[in-house]
Amino acid sequence: MSNSQGFKRYPAIRCWISHILEGTYIPEEKILDTVFGKIKRVRILATLLNKQEHIFSDSFDENQKSIGLKFTIDDGTGIIDAFVKNIDINRFSNVSKGDIIDVIGIITPSENSYSISPTEIIKKVEMPDYRLLRDAEVIEKIKLGKFPQIFDKKKPNSKIDLKEQVYEMIEKYSEDANDGISFNELGIKLGIKDNELRNIIRDLEVESRIYPSEEDIYQCF
Repeated sequence: MSNSQGFKRYPAIRCWISHILEGTYIPEEKILDTVFGKIKRVRILATLLNKQEHIFSDSFDENQKSIGLKFTIDDGTGIIDAFVKNIDINRFSNVSKGDIIDVIGIITPSENSYSISPTEIIKKVEMPDYRLLRDAEVIEKIKLGKFPQIFDKKKPNSKIDLKEQVYEMIEKYSEDANDGISFNELGIKLGIKDNELRNIIRDLEVESRIYPSEEDIYQCF
C-alpha cells in the first residue's frame, strides 16, 4: 500500500484464545482469519499458568541476544504463550502464577500454533467480576455479529471509524501507569467536535468499553 493511501490500524479485538487457535493464518497479509473476521491484534483476559525468562535472538544476527519473559496463559478455552521482549524482568515482579491478567499484542504463527508476540500490554486485573464482563462482551459480539473492522486511521469515513479511533486513543492512555485521557484532550487530538465526541463517549460507556475514572477523564476496562 502506498503512503498516499494512509495506513491500516488494527484494533485490539477482545476474544477468547480458542478463536485464535481455530483461526487460519494468511501469510501474504500477516493476519489471522477468524470468526471475528481478519484480526492482527488481540486482547485476552486469562489466568497466568507460568512466567519464565526467555532468551530472544536477533532476527538479523543470531549472536545478538536479549532477555525477556514468556507468559503462558489459559482463559478456559485454550492455552497460548505471550512474549515480552527487551524489558527489565523486574517490571512484572507483581504478576504471579494464578493471577488474572489482561494481555494485548500481535498474533504470530509459532511451531504449528500461534503466540502473542510482540506483546504490548500485560496488566494484572484486580476486579473479581472483570472476567464475567469480558466473557459477556465476547458472547454478545458473537451473537450480534459486532466485529470491529480494520480501518484507515488517516481517512475516517464513518461513525464506526471515529468511535474506534476514540476507543483506541483511550486504550492507549489507559496502558501501564497512564491514568486515562480527558475529554478536552481527546477532542483536540482527534479533531472531533464536542457534541459528536460526547455521543461517542456515551456509546462506549453503554457498551462497557470505557468508564470515567474521574470527571471527564476516561479509561478502558
